[in-house]
Amino acid sequence: MKDIEVLKSVIPGWIAMKANTAIGLINAHFYQFSSFTSIAIHTEIAFILLILGILFACLERGLMMIVTSQSAGGIMARNLLPAVIVFSPVIFWLVLFGYRMEIYTAEFGLCILSILNMITFAVLIWRNARSLNIIDHQRRRSQVALKKTNEELETRVTHRTNELLTALEQLQQEIAERQITEQALFAEKELALVTLSWQASHDSLTGLVNRREFEHRLTQAVNNAQTGKEQHILCYLDLDQFKIVNDTCGHAAGDELLCEVAHLFQTYIRSCDTLARLGGDEFGIIFHNCSLEAAVLITNTIREKTQKFRFVWQQDKVFNLSISIGLVALNHDTPNMNRALSAADAACYVAKNQGRNRVHIYQADDLDLVRQYGEMQWVSKITQALEDNRFRLYYQSIVPVTNSNSETTHYEILLRLVDETGKLVLPMAFIPAAERYNLMQTIDRWVIHTFFTHLAQCVDFQKNHCPGFKNSRGCLYTINLSGASINDDQFIDFVCDQFTLHQIPPEVICFEITETVAIKNLGKAAGFIRALKEFGCCFALDDFGSGMSSFAYLKNLPVDYLKIDGSFVKHIVEEPIDLAMVDAINKIGQVMGIQTIAEFVENNEILKVIQNLGVNYAQGYGVARPVPFLLN
Repeated sequence: MKDIEVLKSVIPGWIAMKANTAIGLINAHFYQFSSFTSIAIHTEIAFILLILGILFACLERGLMMIVTSQSAGGIMARNLLPAVIVFSPVIFWLVLFGYRMEIYTAEFGLCILSILNMITFAVLIWRNARSLNIIDHQRRRSQVALKKTNEELETRVTHRTNELLTALEQLQQEIAERQITEQALFAEKELALVTLSWQASHDSLTGLVNRREFEHRLTQAVNNAQTGKEQHILCYLDLDQFKIVNDTCGHAAGDELLCEVAHLFQTYIRSCDTLARLGGDEFGIIFHNCSLEAAVLITNTIREKTQKFRFVWQQDKVFNLSISIGLVALNHDTPNMNRALSAADAACYVAKNQGRNRVHIYQADDLDLVRQYGEMQWVSKITQALEDNRFRLYYQSIVPVTNSNSETTHYEILLRLVDETGKLVLPMAFIPAAERYNLMQTIDRWVIHTFFTHLAQCVDFQKNHCPGFKNSRGCLYTINLSGASINDDQFIDFVCDQFTLHQIPPEVICFEITETVAIKNLGKAAGFIRALKEFGCCFALDDFGSGMSSFAYLKNLPVDYLKIDGSFVKHIVEEPIDLAMVDAINKIGQVMGIQTIAEFVENNEILKVIQNLGVNYAQGYGVARPVPFLLN
C-alpha cells in the first residue's frame, strides 16, 4: 500500500513535467521562442495540465485527502509538487534564455532541458525516497515500540486482570464468610435473647421460675380472681432443715438439695401450675383455677413426699427433710399481689411456729396470722425509723444492794422507738419482728454508734467521772446484743473500730446477751465473749435460769455478771420455789466469782429479800425508772 501511494504521488509529477517539456517544444517549434509572453502563457497551460494530471492520478479519492494525509504518498506529494511547480519553469526559462543568447543551439538546449528535468526528477525522487526510508525506519521503530508497548500493556493487563480476579475471589470469599458470620451472629443473638429472656425469668440454680416472674404471674392471677370468674390458690413453702444441711455439708450440698427438692415438687403439681424459687429455701406455687380443697390435697401430698425423701450427700451423710406450707385463696376479696404474698408468708410462718411439717390455711380472723402480719408490718416501720432517726436511747440504773461506795455504778442502755404519731413504742413491740426479719444487726450497730458518740461528748474519762453519782468511783454501761450480731463475723471489728473512733475505754462497757442466745450457739457465743473480754470489755448473761440446763452451760461462758431471770425475782416474796431458785443462782455465781443482778425489783419487799440473799445488784422500777438520754 505504501509503494502504491508513492507511485500515485510521483506519476502525476512526472506526467506534469513531461507535459511541461512537450509544451515548451511545441511552443519553440511553432513560435520559434519569439516572445517570453507566449512562453509564460504556455507555461500556465503546463501548470493547468499538471494540476489535471495530479487530479486524475487518483480518481477513486480526492486530491486533498491524499495531499493532506499523513501517509507516505501524502508526504511525497507535498514534497514533489512545490519542486515540480518551481523548478520546471525555471529550467525551461534558463534553456530559452541560453538559446536566445545563442550560447547553444535549439537541439542542444532541448537536450539540456530533458537532462535537467530528468536530473531534477531523480534528485527529487532520491530525496523523497530518503525521507520515506527515514519515515519507514521510524515507522518500524514505532511498530517495534508499539508492539513492545502492546506486549507490556497486555502483560500488565493480564497481571492486573489476575490481581482483580484474585481480589474478586477474596472479596467473594470474604462476602461468603461475612454472610456466614452474620448468620452465626444473628443466630447467636437470637439465642442470647432467648437465653437472657429465660435467665430474666428463671432461677439459675433450679431452673424454676424466679421471684420476679412469679410476682408477675401472681399479679395476673390476682387480677383474674378479682373479676370473680376463677379462683386460684397461692402456696408458700419453706424447707425446715435446710440450714442444717448447709452448715453441715456446705453450700454445694445445699444447692444440690434445692435442685432435688425442686424436681420433687414438680412431680406432684399440675402442668398448668406455676412453681418458683422465691429465694434461699423458699418456694412458691400458684394453683391456677383450683379450689382450696384440691390445693390442700396437692400440698399435703408434697409435704408427705418431702417427709419421706432422704437427701444423701457423699454417700455417708443422710438427712431427713420436712416442709412448712402456707395457703391463701385468691378471689375477688384479694386486694393485690403484695398482700396475697404477705398472707401466704405469714401462714407459712404460723405453720413453722406450730411445729413445722404442716399446712396452714390463711384465715382473716386467725389470731396467729394477725400477730404474724403485724410483725411483717413492723419491718417497714423499723426501716423507716432508722432512716428518720426516730429511735431513742434510755438508761436505767443498776444499783448496788449493799450501798457500798466501793461498788461500781451500772447503767443499762435501753431502746425505744417513736412512731409516726410521736408515740413512744416499747421494744417488745418491734424486737420480735426485727429478729425474724434480720434487722437486729442494724439496730445493734445504731445503738453502739449513737451511744458511743454521746458518751464521748458527755463523760470525762480522765477524771473517771460518772454524771449523776457523786460518790461513785466509776460507771459501767451495759448494752444489749442480739444473737444475729454475735453470729456476725464482722461485728467484733465494728465494735473495736467504734472504740477507737470515739476513744471510749473498753472497761466502761459491758455487753449483755440472753441465756437463750448463748445456748443456741454455745461455741460461737463463748468465742465472741472471750474476744471482747480480751479487748477489755465486760459481759453479762441476761435472763439466767430460764433455760433447762443453765448451770451446765454457765461454766463454758466467761461472763462477769449474772442477771437473774425476772420471772423468778418478781414473785420471790410469795413463792418459795422462786426464792430457792434465786438463792441457788446467786450462790453459784458467788462461788464462780460472778456478780449477780436481780431484775424486776419492783418494790421494797423484793429489794429486802435479795439483800438478805446477798445479791450484788438490783434493777427495776422499785429501784430506778428508765431515763431518756438527751442526745446532742
